[in-house]
Amino acid sequence: MSTAVHCRLSLMEVPGRSEAEHAVSEACRQGRPAFAAVFVADKLLAISERLGYAAGDKLLLDFSRHWAESLRYGDKLYRWSGTSFLAVLRRDANWREVLEEIEELASAPCQAWLDCTDGQIPVALSAKVELLATAGVVSGAEIVRAIDYFVAANVS
Repeated sequence: MSTAVHCRLSLMEVPGRSEAEHAVSEACRQGRPAFAAVFVADKLLAISERLGYAAGDKLLLDFSRHWAESLRYGDKLYRWSGTSFLAVLRRDANWREVLEEIEELASAPCQAWLDCTDGQIPVALSAKVELLATAGVVSGAEIVRAIDYFVAANVS
């Protein structure tokens, strides 16, 4: 069942890319089991162009709230770029288990409401996801390049 998402945060309150890069580098340096999960919001640019940037910002807030609230204790969500977010996940699990968890999170029903001249319209939120393991990676720069490549290939 879908639920409306109401956000009180602004996008400026979500930690940004520099904090995300630092967290990824630290996870690589520490060598503890961790993963970087990338979420790219689907069709957000098209919605912004059609309904205005305020509508796009509202959906980004709804995305970030939904994902942040769905993560486990100790995980942290960052805004990577315009329509993408990165979660640093502390997991002592194998890649396949964590990927299934993240894919389930990305596909979980989440509905936002946008105000328009005819009232409110529902918008189903979805995302493309990528999961990268940080353990055994020499430098965070390697993960950052992989994240940038995935985001560039999936922005819509």
